[in-house]
Amino acid sequence: MKYDIFVSYARKDSEIVQPVVDRLKAEGYRCWMDVDGIESGDAFKRKIVAAIKNSKSLLFFSSKDSNQSQWTLKEINVAVELKKLIIPVRLDGSVYSDDILLDVSGLDFVSYYGENREMELERMLTALKSKVASCNAGSDARQIVLPGGAIMRFRLCAAGVFTMGSPLDEVGRDEGELQHNVTLTKAFWMSETPVTQQQWKSVMKDCPSRFRGDDLPVENVSWNRSQEFIKKVNSRMKLGMRLPTEAEWEYACRAGAPEAFGGIGSLDDMGWYGDNSGGMAHPVGCKAANAWGLYDMHGNVWEWCNDKFSEYPHGDVMNPLGAGKGDLRALRGGSWHSCSASCRSAARNAMPPGFSSNRFGFRVCLDVGGGSKITRHNTLGTR
Repeated sequence: MKYDIFVSYARKDSEIVQPVVDRLKAEGYRCWMDVDGIESGDAFKRKIVAAIKNSKSLLFFSSKDSNQSQWTLKEINVAVELKKLIIPVRLDGSVYSDDILLDVSGLDFVSYYGENREMELERMLTALKSKVASCNAGSDARQIVLPGGAIMRFRLCAAGVFTMGSPLDEVGRDEGELQHNVTLTKAFWMSETPVTQQQWKSVMKDCPSRFRGDDLPVENVSWNRSQEFIKKVNSRMKLGMRLPTEAEWEYACRAGAPEAFGGIGSLDDMGWYGDNSGGMAHPVGCKAANAWGLYDMHGNVWEWCNDKFSEYPHGDVMNPLGAGKGDLRALRGGSWHSCSASCRSAARNAMPPGFSSNRFGFRVCLDVGGGSKITRHNTLGTR
C-alpha cells in the first residue's frame, strides 16, 4: 500500500502525536504509524523500511525523547537513503542529537508547541499539507548552503512562453497590466520562498526586520541592500545569483496558470494579506505552494525584481528586461498589508532602489548551470 506520510515519533509522545495523525487521516492523507511496537532486527527491515519506501514523506516529531531515540534515527537514515521528503515537527524546544542533526540540519521545520494547542494545530496542519503537496509539484529541486551555513532551496522554472499582464475583466485589474506574450528562452532556478531572516543573517550578520523570527521573510530591505546580499553570496560561491526579472517573476508565480492567484485556489489558500495576516508578516512556506513548488508568491512581502519599472510593450517580446527611463525598481506579489488586488499574479508596484519598508523583501534566482547540487550520503546501519 502507498502512503502520503510515514510518522516517526517517540512512544512517550503518543498522546500529542496521535490527534495530529487522526486529523491528517480525516482529511484524506494516508499515514503509516507504528502503534504496537516492532522488535529490532529483521522485523524492522521488513516493516519499517517497506513502509518508508512506500511513503512520499517522513514526518519526524522532534522532542526530548525522540531526539535521543535510536528508532527515530534509523527511520530518518532510511528516509535520507531513499531520498524522501523529511518534515520535522518540533514538539518542544529541545535540540537535535548530533546524529539526527546531520540529516535534518537546514530543513524547514513546523512548530507545534505553545499555550494555544488548537491554534497551533490548525497552523501546523496548513504548513504540513502544503509541504506534502510539494512532493507532487512536478518541478526539479535543488539546494545550496549559503555562507554562514543556512540552506536555501530552489525550484526549476523551464524555458517557455506565457501571457504576461491581466485580461480586461480581471477583478482588481490596474493600469499598466497590458497583456502581451513573453518568451523566456532560458530556464532558471527560483528560490522556493522569499529570503528568510535566517538566510539573511547567515550572509549579512544583521537583521533589519521589524517582525522577528528565523523563518519569517526578511523585510525592511531596499533594492540596494538586496544587491549587497547577492554580491556577498556571489563573491564566495560564484553562483550567478540575482534578482529575477519582472517577466521571470510573473512566469514563476503563474506556474502555467492564467488565473489571478496561480491556479491553486483562493488567495486565502496561498498567501498572507490584509484580510488574514493579523497585521504582520508570517513564517514562509505555511500556505499552499503553486504548481511549481514555490511558496508565498502572493502576499507576505512585496518582492524586488531586477528591472527598472517600465510600460509594457504593445506586442510579443523575448527575454524582456525593464528599461524604464526613471530610477524606480519593480516590486511584485503584494504583502501582509495589501488588499487582494495587489496580490494578483499580474499586480505591479515600483519604488526607488534605496527605499525600504517592513512590507518589502525579495527572493533570488540562479541561471541553470551555476553552482552544485547538494547530495547527502548516508548508509543505513553505519552509525
